[in-house]
Amino acid sequence: MQRTHLKYLLRSGSSRILDVRKQHHETGSEPLFRTGFLNNAILIKQSGVAGAAGSEPLPPISIKVFMPYDRTRPDDGGKSFMFTPNNFRKILAGKAVKDGGTADNLEADLELFSRLNELPTFSSYLAKDILDRANLPVPDGYFNLPDDEAAAIRGRAQSRLRSLVVAALGGSANALNEERINELTQKL
Repeated sequence: MQRTHLKYLLRSGSSRILDVRKQHHETGSEPLFRTGFLNNAILIKQSGVAGAAGSEPLPPISIKVFMPYDRTRPDDGGKSFMFTPNNFRKILAGKAVKDGGTADNLEADLELFSRLNELPTFSSYLAKDILDRANLPVPDGYFNLPDDEAAAIRGRAQSRLRSLVVAALGGSANALNEERINELTQKL
């Protein structure tokens, strides 16, 4: 990858980039991953990437795992791969053993990657929500969103979903049980 393209990618913003190394090393957050070297990675949401012939199909938006040669100077280059469960296991298994990692740690990290790969963005609200629902612990510092901001996002989404719920239940809001409407809206 050309350096100008790499610099552009690394400065794409928090919805597209999850700079694990910066969060862990520069702000002192607990490690996100159990396998040590993964905490030096920069995760990039990338769209329109075709998989290699014979490889697993990639979703429309995938995670590129970028491992800088020097974690303090990522613009100098590094190695990267597109996340798929098989790629992850194949590429990282040998490295994890050298790093003192275990198979259990690698599987836990694979689960975290798999959940993040389901999302189109590294939006704090979406990432925190999907990881909480999967009961995957996330250390403080990653995907932080103030409670008032999260409540505002949830409120906007619920107000937009409310009319769909009323229509799906086949009636007007007055004729339907208000509690049932609120329950379905919150679940959605």
